[in-house]
Amino acid sequence: MGMSALVLLISGVLTVLLSLVMGEYLSVNAMPVVLGAMLAANLLGTRPAYVVNLAVSMLITFLTAKGTGLVTAQTLSVLMMSAIGGMVAIYMLRRNTARVMVVVSGLVVGVVNFLILLCVRALTSNDMSSVWNDAMYAIGGAVVSAVLCVGLQPILETAFNLVTPSKLIELSNPNQPLLRRLMIETPGTYHHSMVVANLAEAAARRECAACSRRRVLPRHRQAHPPVVF
Repeated sequence: MGMSALVLLISGVLTVLLSLVMGEYLSVNAMPVVLGAMLAANLLGTRPAYVVNLAVSMLITFLTAKGTGLVTAQTLSVLMMSAIGGMVAIYMLRRNTARVMVVVSGLVVGVVNFLILLCVRALTSNDMSSVWNDAMYAIGGAVVSAVLCVGLQPILETAFNLVTPSKLIELSNPNQPLLRRLMIETPGTYHHSMVVANLAEAAARRECAACSRRRVLPRHRQAHPPVVF
């Protein structure tokens, strides 16, 4: 099994297990069903994230229905919140995976889940007395997904040695020991690497490529240059 497949498997299993626990002891609407999609989007990109989102949505819906296959208002809302909410989270994290953006995407997914729950309840039931309580659980589940994603992402990055945009931002920090040494001992080389990094980033932005990677690599490539000036 490849490294990417293992990361996808761990993200999906964590999402399913946490969802089952929270669904059992708190509420089905409070399940962090978009956690796997968020982790996969941040660690591996959008395409693997869509695969995880689809698999997790189907599995959680099946387990929520207790394996009966019956389509009820509850299973329908769980399926829609996990599938649509996951796609919204992936779309919002497609280019910006900063931790603040993860939290913002969690809040947006919470609002989407609230609207889904409201629509499903309005179409399938005349009793709207508990919809607001369930809606708060749905918003809370999305926020919990975002918080768990922020906490678990550095652990998975370190465990599997993944190079993510967040990791690249950390490497571009001038207070990194290697870059700081380069800045102090060979300021000319450091300035040259900064110019090359900015040019590479500008070219990458024009081509919609990986800007963070283009910005970081020239700086660290000059850390042990054959000739310094």
